[in-house]
Amino acid sequence: MTLVAKHSFRDPVTGVLTAWGFVTVNAPGEVAQVEAADFNLQPGEWQWDGAQWIAFTPTPDPDKDGFEVALHDIFPGQDFFAFWAAFPLSGLFLDSIRRGTWPLTQALIGVALQQGAINQQQYDAIKAAAAAHHIPVSL
Repeated sequence: MTLVAKHSFRDPVTGVLTAWGFVTVNAPGEVAQVEAADFNLQPGEWQWDGAQWIAFTPTPDPDKDGFEVALHDIFPGQDFFAFWAAFPLSGLFLDSIRRGTWPLTQALIGVALQQGAINQQQYDAIKAAAAAHHIPVSL
């Protein structure tokens, strides 16, 4: 019987540790690497940087619902409906949030500011709400 060395397995794109064990293959596409016998890092908490394992903190999933609620708070009552009337693309904007098409969301926020549908203060509030709800847009 042949003994198999301990291997770690990582995502080929992110380098995040997915598993380890005394096997040579885990999931299809994962990168395997031989490790020391005492290797016991927690999967999902470590990332290979090309030379060593480093601590990894995953980014929380975007909170689409919380972001949409925050938008209603930015445009309370009548102001929210004024936004809809002033910005013909507002339906597409909200749809982009619900679908998670973040590049479109980002572009539409910029267009709303350029067209005067929102002011700088509202833009800044949207930017803060996006960050607070882990929405991956660069504003």
